[in-house]
Amino acid sequence: MKLLEILKDYEENFCNKMCCIETSYKEMNFIHVYFSKTDLHHLLGLHKVISGSATNSIKSIESGYLTLNHIRKHKNSGIIRPRIDSYPFIHEIFLKKDVELCIVEKDIDPNTMYLNLIIYKNKGHEVIVLGLKKNNKNSIYYIATLHKTYENKYQNARKTKIRNIIWLD
Repeated sequence: MKLLEILKDYEENFCNKMCCIETSYKEMNFIHVYFSKTDLHHLLGLHKVISGSATNSIKSIESGYLTLNHIRKHKNSGIIRPRIDSYPFIHEIFLKKDVELCIVEKDIDPNTMYLNLIIYKNKGHEVIVLGLKKNNKNSIYYIATLHKTYENKYQNARKTKIRNIIWLD
């Protein structure tokens, strides 16, 4: 997928929308997730190839300045490409509802990114990870990271069942 295609898809399916993830964990039965256009900046790792704010990187995609060709020329392209390739995982989680398990904050160890929720999927010898953080002011979660890893550090972590995902907007 091209960056502009990803941005347009994200705008159409997720931007300015909220969903509720219902889990089997009593302390986090209902998790409200809000999707912002600027989430893509960190989600795709654009901060590793372009300086400036999330708003500026989104504008660079919209104007056609920031493209996959631009990223390929950057020394960090090897870090970014797997994130871009993993974008469909967001569809699997929130639209297709194909992911049934998550890991809540108390069971994430180590938690160097201070994530409050991890949704992941084993895909062969890879693990695709979507990390969410909670805004403590309003208790709403937002997408913070999307990446692949080749070691399943969550294999022995306690899993929480995702019962349902309901779109509120």
